[in-house]
Amino acid sequence: MTTFRGHSATTLVAAVAALLIASAPAAAQDGSLLTADQEAWLAERDRVVVLGTDDTYRPYVYFDDDSELTGITGDYVALLEARLDIT
Repeated sequence: MTTFRGHSATTLVAAVAALLIASAPAAAQDGSLLTADQEAWLAERDRVVVLGTDDTYRPYVYFDDDSELTGITGDYVALLEARLDIT
C-alpha cells in the first residue's frame, strides 16, 4: 500500500477536497472558489496538480481498463478538476 506520511492517498485526496471546500467562504468576493493566494499558487504551476494514489481500494479508488482513475476518489478528482480548472 502506498502511503504518504502514514496516510493513504485516498485520505489525502479527501483532505485536500475538504480544505478547498472549507476555504470557499473565505474566497474572493467575485464568486471564485479560491483566494488570490491559492489562485497564484495554481498559476505558478500552470494549473497542474500532481496526485499520487494507491489503486487497491476498490470501489473507492482504482484504474479502469482505459487507465482512468475510477471510484469515488476519481469522482472527487474530476469534480475538483472541473470546479478549479486544473489538470
